[in-house]
Amino acid sequence: DPDKITGGGRPETPKFNDIPQLLQDWKSYKQSRFENPPGVKVGTLLAAGTVEPRCWWVDLETIAQNDYNLAAGRYKPQVAETVSNEDPAELIRELLQIEQEINIGLEQLLKEVES
Repeated sequence: DPDKITGGGRPETPKFNDIPQLLQDWKSYKQSRFENPPGVKVGTLLAAGTVEPRCWWVDLETIAQNDYNLAAGRYKPQVAETVSNEDPAELIRELLQIEQEINIGLEQLLKEVES
């Protein structure tokens, strides 16, 4: 299957390959004399509903402050969560109902374990 994803979750087809876009972004960055880095600057909070960025950049000072840790997830910009429009009182009622169902299930389980 040409659209197969390997066990590690990594796409193996050019259709899903990020490298061509990465090379294009690098070329644009180089042409800007390294003035305009591609992607989003680390620490940027993106609006709710924004597609998670595929690339981002961080300055050397920030990397030094993080003991030169190069783990990408440490610097990945965050996407804000959508704020719920639901009534807080209704959310609390739903939560209480769920907790009540959990308690009933635990009480039944305890009876089974004790018998």
